[in-house]
Amino acid sequence: MQLRNAGVSDPYQPQKPRPATFTLNDYGTGISAAYAVMLALLDREKTGRGQRIEAALSYTSATITGPYHVDYPGYSRRDLGGPGIRGTDSFNQLYECADDSWIFLSVSNSDELLALQSIPSFSDIDSHPSSQHLRDIFLSNTSTHWVSLLTSAGVPVVINRYAADLHREEENRTRGIVIDRNYGNNRTEEEPIKGSRKWGDVTWSGNPVVMSECDLVEVEPPSFGGDTSAVLKSFGISDSKLANLRSSGAIPNTLPIDLK
Repeated sequence: MQLRNAGVSDPYQPQKPRPATFTLNDYGTGISAAYAVMLALLDREKTGRGQRIEAALSYTSATITGPYHVDYPGYSRRDLGGPGIRGTDSFNQLYECADDSWIFLSVSNSDELLALQSIPSFSDIDSHPSSQHLRDIFLSNTSTHWVSLLTSAGVPVVINRYAADLHREEENRTRGIVIDRNYGNNRTEEEPIKGSRKWGDVTWSGNPVVMSECDLVEVEPPSFGGDTSAVLKSFGISDSKLANLRSSGAIPNTLPIDLK
């Protein structure tokens, strides 16, 4: 579920599958749980009653893959997938451009189609053009050319970005979407940190949300196993039972775990 087929997803290893940049089950479950909390709070405002929320990776996976579970006599399956898939149709698809970069075109209604047809290069297309026809047009110029031209005409289109591109963009660091931190040289021994000084220079995803009335809590990756004892104690596990768990090998003797 969290593995993408080979293709434009990884320009450095074009024939090898790779994990999705967006891990659908992991993030999807968090998003679903947050949405459930919002619904529970809304219901409490209406009824005064609380709700018990349950979320699981398996639930998210089942929801995302739901259409693929359907089968019955006479059902004709039209699944999209495989290394060559670029989109759902010719108007909603990835297209390669002359500079070896890719753009995603998304024409979803008649107004956007008319906007596309108003551009001379696309004036002869009908309401159901072939993907090959559009592919030939986009290969005639660069991605920046097409994005500038189509966007100015009101046609939804974006340049396909790789994770490495997102990491390099300074705006993403300014917004806090990408965070850089040095856990070694720039930290004094007295300064408390959540991570390990052995990590050195670390980059991770920040919080993309912007809230109008309050600042978000700064996110920082935890050390591996660093919260194990605290979590177990929150469930009523005593120090003596924790000692038994350590001696039995159920949890490590030393926490956090040094992954190196």
